[in-house]
Amino acid sequence: MNIDVLDEIIDKPTSPWSPFSKKKFKIAITNCNNASTPGLNKLSWSHLKIILKDDKCLNSIIHIANACIELEYWPLHFKRFTTVIIPKLNKKSYDTPKSFRPIILLNTMGKLIEKVIGLLTLIMKKAGFNNHIISFFSNYLMDRKTNYF
Repeated sequence: MNIDVLDEIIDKPTSPWSPFSKKKFKIAITNCNNASTPGLNKLSWSHLKIILKDDKCLNSIIHIANACIELEYWPLHFKRFTTVIIPKLNKKSYDTPKSFRPIILLNTMGKLIEKVIGLLTLIMKKAGFNNHIISFFSNYLMDRKTNYF
């Protein structure tokens, strides 16, 4: 096999990562339900909404999100989860697994960053961006392996 053909491939310029914006985070968190169960870190969406009203806190979270993309690293803290089993209402018997509903509790801040990435993916898709870029973000989310807590 002759790999010299690879030398003929023209390098295309790469563009640097465009950092997350405050606007995208504010849009993503606005759509989060305040009545949802708090995440593994005991932080609810309503708490996070209050925290993100402080510009300094919002900037810190954006800094963490940008670092995750730039370093291609998803912190273990965001991967950990626990499962809570909730009995379904009005069941005649609770002897079968179908009578229960599992709820996965993840780190709320990690979920917010994933929501922003999902929002960016949707915006890029609507804007007609290259499918390779969109699949990068989709794969980025899918490749974040979650660890049992």
